[in-house]
Amino acid sequence: MTPIRVAVNGAAGRMGQEVVKAVCLDHDTQLVGAIESRVSDEYLALPDG
Repeated sequence: MTPIRVAVNGAAGRMGQEVVKAVCLDHDTQLVGAIESRVSDEYLALPDG
């Protein structure tokens, strides 16, 4: 089965981070984008999975 491609808007917020984590750890989904409107020098950490 082809994984569902997911982009998360607000990925740096609390809920966005949880959604990114859940998408990355689920074998039926694939994270293809993480969007955040706030400017930051930090990188988005992705969980192993």
